[in-house]
Amino acid sequence: MIQGGVRYNIIPQTVEMQGTIRYLNPETRQDLYDRIRRTVAEIAAASGATAEVNIAENAIPTVNPPALATRARAAAARALGQERVIDGYPVMPAEDFAYFQQAVPGFFFFYGVNPPGVTTAEAAPNHNPRFFVHEPAMETALRAMLAVALDRVGEQN
Repeated sequence: MIQGGVRYNIIPQTVEMQGTIRYLNPETRQDLYDRIRRTVAEIAAASGATAEVNIAENAIPTVNPPALATRARAAAARALGQERVIDGYPVMPAEDFAYFQQAVPGFFFFYGVNPPGVTTAEAAPNHNPRFFVHEPAMETALRAMLAVALDRVGEQN
């Protein structure tokens, strides 16, 4: 979000910018924050202005432990069939699940809810008024979640 000024041809006294900072590796957080502060200060100084950066902590990265991810993937493949479990790619959800993972090892994963024949590129994304859940996909999701949970039953953490 960028807010500043009231007309296109008048330089505003102040401008406020807000956004979300997401990262994959918790160890890089402080360096990222430092670089943002330095970049903002130097851009402002180059224009004879000043800038203030306030970073409010919101959510920490959700990171699946590699061994747990391998185990959970295998459990889901046993329950659903290897061809129905695909490897994902790193994503940066703003998700409070990461705080639970700090207390108890956990595995965060996505499952598809598109109707057959509708690709991810064609479907409306989450948080969109056109988002649609193909309800039979919920049974598949439940099987995957149960398989992962039952694989962990009786395990000591």
